[in-house]
Amino acid sequence: MADTETAESQEDTGTEDGGNTTDDNADSGGSEVDQATEKHLGDLRKEAASYRTKLRKSEAAFADFKASSATELEKAKAEARQEALTEATAEANKRILRAEVLAAAAGKLHDPSDALGQLDLAKYEIDDKGEVDRKTLVADIDELLKAKPYLGGVRDPQFGNRPTATGGGKTMDDLIRQRMRR
Repeated sequence: MADTETAESQEDTGTEDGGNTTDDNADSGGSEVDQATEKHLGDLRKEAASYRTKLRKSEAAFADFKASSATELEKAKAEARQEALTEATAEANKRILRAEVLAAAAGKLHDPSDALGQLDLAKYEIDDKGEVDRKTLVADIDELLKAKPYLGGVRDPQFGNRPTATGGGKTMDDLIRQRMRR
């Protein structure tokens, strides 16, 4: 450490002899005041060099602290992003599962939304591509229909378009058209 301070003080003072800037005339017969001034000046230069060394160390410590704080800030930002992504993915997965259940129950149940209340949706997982195991879902809806057949009973698509008993094979629409022509 003493070598470092000596090298820095020599660098700071611009001399190679440790801060002694007396010229040849001062050595040969200079006054005591000049020698005392030179000694005091050398001491001040050494003290200034030590302060510069301490300043550099403090600046380095501050830079390290600032870097570690920035790293913590970046970690906090990344954690917040990941949390938001997880929440958004969970919400999207709920919507995907709901749509899949309604689509699978359509045509099987009178009211497809009944499947949402009757099935345990937590047991279905959505993969990374956003897909649900449709075979398992359809099998579970079929089991639900076996256990609760009253949920089934899809509306007949021919409802209202059946031939009447007295019309001789004609539909109600045909009978109305026939009456309108008269």
